Amino acid sequence: MEELQGHKNGVTSLSIVNGKLLSGSFDHWLIVWNLQEIELRIIEKQKMMAEDLRSKKFEAFENFMESKGKRKKQKGKKAKKVKK
Repeated sequence: MEELQGHKNGVTSLSIVNGKLLSGSFDHWLIVWNLQEIELRIIEKQKMMAEDLRSKKFEAFENFMESKGKRKKQKGKKAKKVKK
């Protein structure tokens, strides 16, 4: 869902005409929104969210692998102390 910001008061009417969204409001303004532009913004936002999720998954995997490596090193250090 894309939130459009432009009116200062509540929207009272919406209409779609020739690929444009028209909105009227209690602020006495009529705003014409380009639906193609809105669709491109939505697609771009979806791509950014997907990339952000992928980045978070990669970061979680790196942290997991790093923690596994630290555990192995700690186990090795403990074993050396016991042998002395």
